[in-house]
Amino acid sequence: MDISKKYNHIIVAYTLIVYIFFSLNLIFKFDLMWGLNHLLFIKEPIAFLFIIPFTIVFLSTRFIKESFWENLLEKKMYYLIFVSNLSFSIFILAFTTFLYFFRIETFFLGDGYAWIANFSNPEFFLIKPTEFLSSYIIRGVQFLLGANSKETSLLAFQIISIFSGVLFFFNLKNIINIIFDNKQVKVFAFLSFLFSGLTLLFMGYVEFYPILWMSTSLYVYFGLKSFTSSKYLVWGILFFIITLLMHAQAIYLSFGFIYVLVWRKFDIDKTKRYVKKHITQVSLISTVLSLATIYIMYQNNKISQILLPLFSSNPENPSYFVFSFMHLLDILNLILLLFPMLIVFAIIFILDFKKIKFDTFSIYLTSSSIGSLLFLLFINPYIGFARDWDLMSMTLFLPILLIFYLIEKTQIKLSGSSIIIVLFLSLTFTSSFIFLNIDKNKSLSRYESILFSRQGLQFRPGWTILFNYYIENSLPKKATVLQNEMKSRFIDYYKFNNAYTFIDSGKYQDAYTISNYLTKAYPKNIDFIQLRGSIFMEMQNFDSAQYYFEKALQIQSTYPPVLKFYGDLLLRKGDYKTAITILEKGKSVSHGRTDIVELLASGYIRFGKIDKAIEIAKTFYLKDKQSPSYYIISMFIYLQNKNKEKAVYHYQKFLEFGKDRDDYEQIKHDFAFLTNVSQ
Repeated sequence: MDISKKYNHIIVAYTLIVYIFFSLNLIFKFDLMWGLNHLLFIKEPIAFLFIIPFTIVFLSTRFIKESFWENLLEKKMYYLIFVSNLSFSIFILAFTTFLYFFRIETFFLGDGYAWIANFSNPEFFLIKPTEFLSSYIIRGVQFLLGANSKETSLLAFQIISIFSGVLFFFNLKNIINIIFDNKQVKVFAFLSFLFSGLTLLFMGYVEFYPILWMSTSLYVYFGLKSFTSSKYLVWGILFFIITLLMHAQAIYLSFGFIYVLVWRKFDIDKTKRYVKKHITQVSLISTVLSLATIYIMYQNNKISQILLPLFSSNPENPSYFVFSFMHLLDILNLILLLFPMLIVFAIIFILDFKKIKFDTFSIYLTSSSIGSLLFLLFINPYIGFARDWDLMSMTLFLPILLIFYLIEKTQIKLSGSSIIIVLFLSLTFTSSFIFLNIDKNKSLSRYESILFSRQGLQFRPGWTILFNYYIENSLPKKATVLQNEMKSRFIDYYKFNNAYTFIDSGKYQDAYTISNYLTKAYPKNIDFIQLRGSIFMEMQNFDSAQYYFEKALQIQSTYPPVLKFYGDLLLRKGDYKTAITILEKGKSVSHGRTDIVELLASGYIRFGKIDKAIEIAKTFYLKDKQSPSYYIISMFIYLQNKNKEKAVYHYQKFLEFGKDRDDYEQIKHDFAFLTNVSQ
């Protein structure tokens, strides 16, 4: 049998098997297969609309002549996408319209709700170092839209998301024209990305990843162009830096970027001969260096926090580590969602490895793909790929381009019918995925399934997002059920909360017993280390408290709760200058969290900078003339100035407006003497 026919048979068989598995979601519940279980949440008869078209197309390829499909791809589709500027312009316009009118309305995937809240704050917003430039671009668009509010926050993300999608596909066309010569492969590559689940990122998706795709495509375009002319090298360097500032995960593109910089001095044939001659030594050295690098990274406390454990060593998520079943299953799901055929093509090239000829483009794509796949394998997704698929999506961009490049260069002749079947499989997956996420109820059901089906994965933020959604949308029964589920799943965190109850009631030994258990069971958990510091602080053991707060900040230097407690400790120690520095940082990274800002005002008062405290108090007053924070800070200011009459007035106002605060009774008790003064 001709080798190309053999491969086409394998591809068709694989496509049919995956499609059958997709269709079986109408009968069986494949909760963990979030990459293709979309029919679980689409009720009949609508679900059949996502099954019947593929069946018709598949059967058509069996009866219609191959020449028809070849002509469709190599002449008609090729002309419309790569030759006619008019038709491509119409496509861009239609695509933009589609992205706008079908933009998503719920933001369970990624950290959408958190980012909307963050950018809704008119004065402060969290700037994550990992998304430095992206944050300022969103804020800049908000500025053009007017006030910083929930509405402008959402609209800014949507504008950037849609714009990024349009520019990405424009760049993709140019990238494909540089890499490929074969018309069929060009069409196959372009439509594979268009029919991929990544399209959802450009449908008003609230996250920074859409802009990362756009920026990366610009870097890849100019990186490839620099191989043809050195004048493009500066642009390649510029867009690599910009992409890195957009999102720090772009660091994995460094392998390919280094090759761009040195390729003119790189003798491919000479290197191939050397590697072939010294393959054992090269393999051994590479293995040792890789293991040493991994070891060093895991020894570094800060770096190890973003890496998945190599083995089942994480007490919070014992079933989720590098080569765990759940992690590998998530990778499979991501592949099915973005490019279902990647696995079968990868197997084909592994079996036929000797036919692969390395040249400039293949080395660039391979080196870039190595970094991508290492990121995919070792970086810890915050809640598992089901919610953080957007974080990992970019890791498949270069590997997919590499797959298509190898298809062309190994001269595997894919039949037109095989390509049509593969493309329609991707379109079927993606259309059902998009249909789910533009419907509020269906997207909610899908997210509930993600959380409840992932036993053993203790990612609390995802549960908190869902709980808040229930409360905000008046679903109290669901909120109660979820809260009970959270209590059973996160029992140690409820012990953690109980410890603070013991601290408030002065039962420090009981709190210490809980803390002792938690820090032994979870030695790198920042909340539990902070708890230990809080206990020592209340026991007046300030040195021990400072040790634990600083230990917690070594894990995450921008964690607002620790910055708050550490600032409070320094105020108690009388180190007002350092306390103000710590609390200013806490104010910045928490986008003006009230309890931190109140402590900061207290620090300024004690440090003698009353004007700064007055400025903070006015900020609260301008937002809300009944702000308890305004009155409590003003009370402190007047006490410092020994103006008891005005201190009493503001204390009484606090008692009137601050009844909903958790610390109301404590403040009422601590300043009860002002009631006596007023009498």
